[in-house]
Amino acid sequence: MPRKLPISDQDVTDVVRLLGDVAGSTAPLADRRRQIMEGLVALTAADTWIWVAARGISDGQGAAFYLLDGGWANDAERTAVWHANSLPEPLAALSVGLDFSRHNTFSFDPDHPGWGDGSVHRRFIEPTGIRHLLLSIYPLDGACTSGIGVHRRAVDRPFTPRERALVHLVVGQIDWLHRAGTDVPANTDALRRFTPREREVLVHLLGGDSRKGIAVKLGLSHYTVHGHIKAIYRHLGVNSNGELLSRFLPAGGR
Repeated sequence: MPRKLPISDQDVTDVVRLLGDVAGSTAPLADRRRQIMEGLVALTAADTWIWVAARGISDGQGAAFYLLDGGWANDAERTAVWHANSLPEPLAALSVGLDFSRHNTFSFDPDHPGWGDGSVHRRFIEPTGIRHLLLSIYPLDGACTSGIGVHRRAVDRPFTPRERALVHLVVGQIDWLHRAGTDVPANTDALRRFTPREREVLVHLLGGDSRKGIAVKLGLSHYTVHGHIKAIYRHLGVNSNGELLSRFLPAGGR
């Protein structure tokens, strides 16, 4: 039986609201990307964030299309984190286990296998004041990726499976926003073809609710919920709830 996403009813409400607000916004692209990231920071209780799209990142020769960041305590912290992220050793360690051909979301802390004996983390990450990282890498085509990272400072706890699932879910539903401003053609954008109610039903499904449970929670008939689910399957090109869940479960992390 497929796993369900470890998210609550309140998470469902928050994710649907965030995706709906951004999909319906007419603000500039940078503002909508910032809105997504500030929403994810709130959902995961993170401190700082980075969003970058680049060509050739998988072979270490990346050229950025766009980059945004925020949440820094000061310019010195921002500079230290960007410097650490650009060095060969942390990049190589962070790439352990990453499959750049599919959407993957990973959490990293000093004990992550990619850090080996922890020396990479101690040498390059801890001096920045950041201790915990959560990365979501979204492929645009064979050579291009769009990636976001949220971070916590040293005094905070590691990212949880719930927080990893929330980031993976949101990042995976904004294909149009990943591609906008790049030279990579957009895929058919399922999110913007969903009605607000379909988005709500989708996230309830991902949270593990049955059709009967969704009908009760949303005050809909079973027939109406069935119709929404058929539309969701059609938009996403899946034929079962198992296939649906496999599209959204985050790979990676521990």
